[in-house]
Amino acid sequence: MEGAVVIFGITGRMGSGKTTLACGLQRCWATPLQIFEVDALRRHALWSSESRHHVQLRQQLAAAFRLPTETDKCWMERERFTQLIFSTRELFEQCRTIVTPVLQLDLRSSVPSGHDSVIVWAYLVEEEYDRLLDGPVLILDCDDATVQQRMATADLGPDQWARRSCYEPTLAQRLDLCVREGIPHQL
Repeated sequence: MEGAVVIFGITGRMGSGKTTLACGLQRCWATPLQIFEVDALRRHALWSSESRHHVQLRQQLAAAFRLPTETDKCWMERERFTQLIFSTRELFEQCRTIVTPVLQLDLRSSVPSGHDSVIVWAYLVEEEYDRLLDGPVLILDCDDATVQQRMATADLGPDQWARRSCYEPTLAQRLDLCVREGIPHQL
């Protein structure tokens, strides 16, 4: 695209090819295209960042889920935390309620003005990251067999995939939300 700067989004179920599409677009984009993966921001905030607001986020999560932490940086046991938040929809939603505002703040401060950017996240519309966009949301989907094959190569076994994917909205739910909210989108 030439002319106006655009920030658009890519969403879709786990393993649908969101990152692959973003990287492909980056290679052929007319101007430098910045890719921001919300999942990478989440991993950084929860498992490696020592910034004060990420430590506070981990403190809040540890208190909400009654998890032990290590050191004053509030490091949590990753596997235990992951198993817990994916154990019920209620806990999954509670975690999203705590984490999403912090990640949105991180993203707002990360996306540079004056550069074309794409924000990639499975819950882009559901967690209202679309409010950061001035371009459309691209919605990807693919069949279960393809997703399971991709997850196997990503070291996410069938049990973990099934446990995590059951909370993802369906394609119809994503489209319905975009239509109801008036969010420009492409399938």
